[in-house]
Amino acid sequence: MAAQHLLALDTSTLVASVGLTTLTGGRARASAQAESDVKNHSDQLLTMIDGVLGEGGLGADDLAGVAVGAGPGSFTGLRIGISTAKGLCFATGSPLWLVSSLAALARDASLRGEADIVAPVLDARRGEVFFGVYDVREDAPRAIAQEAVAGPAEAAARIAEAAGQNLNLRGPALAGDGALLYAEAFEERDLRVERACRQTPSAASVGALAAAHPPVAELARAAPTYLRPSEAERKYPQGNPGGAFSRAP
Repeated sequence: MAAQHLLALDTSTLVASVGLTTLTGGRARASAQAESDVKNHSDQLLTMIDGVLGEGGLGADDLAGVAVGAGPGSFTGLRIGISTAKGLCFATGSPLWLVSSLAALARDASLRGEADIVAPVLDARRGEVFFGVYDVREDAPRAIAQEAVAGPAEAAARIAEAAGQNLNLRGPALAGDGALLYAEAFEERDLRVERACRQTPSAASVGALAAAHPPVAELARAAPTYLRPSEAERKYPQGNPGGAFSRAP
């Protein structure tokens, strides 16, 4: 069976991750990879994609599909990542996979093999974090609590509660830039913050998780997972006052 190639990317944080996932005989293997700290994903993302494809000796038409981290995470980063992925899929007629960025980070952290439960925690700004709780004993993490956004103290309580319902499993281990930023709040609840593991989602895990699931059925409806309203929606819940997008009360 000929190998198939997925382009995978994640732009949910200030680290852009792009890579190729090669599928052979039902097995997924990460190949060409590129990462960069960015201020604006639009400045480098297409260049990184072009570089990864070139390293793999591929063109966009050679791809079996595109997988993208759908969040939660940076609103602007998610929009850029998913718009870019959808554009490639529209242009080439290839399918799109949406993958939880938190699940991808949970898989990244699980590769250390020191815990059965991993809680990925990403900085959500405004004094909050995005978080989830996953059983990572298999290659594809299984959510044991709903992904959410909250202040670090509330997030710590909910992670501890979810882990307490699975006392037969080791953990939880917390990973992510949000876990590092608010480490004191988590450690006050006796939660272990992993400082030596990866702290942002990788394209390799996005591609591996996509390979185990079907693609998005309707490309046009693919959208990011935000978990909370944007700054504009908070300021203008009725839409842009007097503007083209205003909404009636």
